[in-house]
Amino acid sequence: MACDCENFSLHLYEFVDEDCNVDLQELRAHMRECEMCRDCAQAEVQLRKLLRARCQERAPKTLRTRIIEQITEFSGQRTQTTISYTQISNY
Repeated sequence: MACDCENFSLHLYEFVDEDCNVDLQELRAHMRECEMCRDCAQAEVQLRKLLRARCQERAPKTLRTRIIEQITEFSGQRTQTTISYTQISNY
């Protein structure tokens, strides 16, 4: 199956991660021929590099604690199950 721009854009993030279910060689061949798709892939790579370089601060301990508490509370609400039993006896 020949790769086109639509197929390339559908698999762009997987392509950049090199974690695709489609043929990477096909996507690479299309990228070599298509300037627009090549620019999109390069922009995604650059964005990821920028985010990794800039997003290295740790959240304050109080914020992390609050988030963990809220997640714990939320997951407890969602997983609470009430079980009731009915005992049946022979008379």
